[in-house]
Amino acid sequence: SSSSSSSSSSAPSSSSAKKRMGSKDVVLNSLWFSLFVPTFAYSSKLLSHLLSKTSLFSPPVADALGSSLASFSILLERQDWVRVYLSQYLFVRGLESIYNQSKANKGWMWKYFGSWSHSHMFLFMIVCGQAMYAYVMRPTSIPNSYYRFIRSSGPVHETALQATRDSERGKELDFEKLNEWAKSKNPAFKHYEEGGEREKEREKEREKMEKMLLQNGRPKYLSCIFFHPQTTSCFQGSFDAWWGCFKRVFGMYFFISTIPMILRNGVGYVSQNKMLVFKSILNSAFRHTMFLSTFVYVFQVGACSFNKLFEMDIMEPHRLRFWLIGFFSGLSSYFETASGIVAFNVYGIPKIGESIYTILCDRYPDYVKRVPLGELGLFMIGSALSVYYFRTNPSVLGPNSLMLMKWLFQ
Repeated sequence: SSSSSSSSSSAPSSSSAKKRMGSKDVVLNSLWFSLFVPTFAYSSKLLSHLLSKTSLFSPPVADALGSSLASFSILLERQDWVRVYLSQYLFVRGLESIYNQSKANKGWMWKYFGSWSHSHMFLFMIVCGQAMYAYVMRPTSIPNSYYRFIRSSGPVHETALQATRDSERGKELDFEKLNEWAKSKNPAFKHYEEGGEREKEREKEREKMEKMLLQNGRPKYLSCIFFHPQTTSCFQGSFDAWWGCFKRVFGMYFFISTIPMILRNGVGYVSQNKMLVFKSILNSAFRHTMFLSTFVYVFQVGACSFNKLFEMDIMEPHRLRFWLIGFFSGLSSYFETASGIVAFNVYGIPKIGESIYTILCDRYPDYVKRVPLGELGLFMIGSALSVYYFRTNPSVLGPNSLMLMKWLFQ
């Protein structure tokens, strides 16, 4: 009894110790980040002032070089993911400034790409293609949060995803276990009744599903039934994917659309214009939900369509089909506003860039090397570009970048 009491008393103490360590880490991380931000701002001003005194650089160039050299202060941030996120974000914002400058001057970039009214949508489709390929085939090349978000929004179970990866890589599958898993998800195998029309329908469903299940452990491709095991109908499975995603995310987007509306207009405006605000929030939430649920629907339809082509021997299975399916799923951005698509691109481009780089490093280790502290280089370039355009033409900066530059350097 004494040993049990001592073990029970030690369990709470260990959990409390973990909580103390966790809270200590949060405090330390906050302190280090608080040290990084003013160090970057003031060292940037100091270095740009010293460089301008040399008369070798114009004031905008001196400011850009000063901020680039001051970027070493990001090493004060001890969390790797924070450094990577800040570096990627600032780098993409810097590239966005170059694009906006070219657009304003009607430069070559605008002439060959930006003048097309749907260029932002096309770029988003490329982002979707790489993101979905990485999601299906190379999940370790994208952040866990990114993977979890796609996984929670999509209808395909992790069991089917892993089986797809193994099948594409030529690994042997435990097909009997997979078949049992698929049957457990189908209502026709859960309910048995004597006679009746419904039992006849279930019997037909069971017979149809038996034909779609795996017959061996090395299939060329995974059957559609593993993407929508609840039904043998690809049409019904795709609709279930759309409706399931719609129900899951509408409430989330409604809440997300409500908070900015209140913060932007104030409680007084909202209380005086309740119906107008409600319609605006409802429209925003519906648009975002339609975008994401349609994306899931198109991806599901694409996966089943390719399987039909394989069944008819029109083409051989290839893993790049997931890139193409993701690419065309990006057409769902038609439901989004242009500014919304641009925001998705700013968030997605660094992720797919990191994904491609990780895949190349793993596949060609002799030719593509991992760069130590590569995020430092991105932060230096991004900060230099952002500060340069802030001093010369602040109108080409995005609203978030402009606000950040004003907060840091004014």
